[in-house]
Amino acid sequence: MNNALTSQQIGKTVKLIRELRNYSQDWVAKQAGYKDKTTYSRFESGKLKKLDFNRFQSICHAINCNSVQIILLTSLKSFNYRINSWDEFIASLKNMDQVERQEMLVLLRGVFPAKFDEILNRLNVHKL
Repeated sequence: MNNALTSQQIGKTVKLIRELRNYSQDWVAKQAGYKDKTTYSRFESGKLKKLDFNRFQSICHAINCNSVQIILLTSLKSFNYRINSWDEFIASLKNMDQVERQEMLVLLRGVFPAKFDEILNRLNVHKL
């Protein structure tokens, strides 16, 4: 079984975050240094075969995330909510500094709404 993330999965995660933040493709494309949204749109749809890491960092910056958050969310989504252990995931959230944890929780609320209350309870956080 191959657990490697695909460019299509990563593109879908970026699209989800972009939409949660109400950013247009045009705006993100320009912020990331594209001339127009055509190539950026190909990235979101997974049709772009190669993506320069610096360009990926620019896209992450434009949507107010970092590459680690994007990869983590993509990995979680690729398991269709069946990750090896929520305990491991909760432990990693507990080990983040407060700002990183807050940013990740905001993203998780949009990506995993059904699990969000459970995550907050396990972290002993009563509201976001």
